[in-house]
Amino acid sequence: MAATALLYQFDPAKADRLLALCAAQGIQGRVVAPEEQGQTLGALLGIPLPAAQVGTRAGTVPGEMLVLSGFTAPALDAFLGGFAAAGVGRVPLKAVVTAHNLTWTGPDLYVQLYREHQAMGGRP
Repeated sequence: MAATALLYQFDPAKADRLLALCAAQGIQGRVVAPEEQGQTLGALLGIPLPAAQVGTRAGTVPGEMLVLSGFTAPALDAFLGGFAAAGVGRVPLKAVVTAHNLTWTGPDLYVQLYREHQAMGGRP
């Protein structure tokens, strides 16, 4: 699977900078529309899931979140390392798709990431 970055709730200018960085590095960048944010990560990425695991949750993600899938370690390092040069700035809530969170929705993942970020003393 090609490396993919799912962008949730970014302001348009920041989203454009992230998408340009994606394009420059051969990464599929995708802005997740508010009406899609209740879908599972697997559904958004086109990963087949058992019918019992395909669902939605009402609601949207309340703030910026970046979800990454299909990255090798060097590609992930290069992508995250490119934020400064691309003018992206801070993105506090980031996650990599795993077998464990593939069935989560955007709002589910956001809640978990936000809690972890706050527990680590993170700033908004």
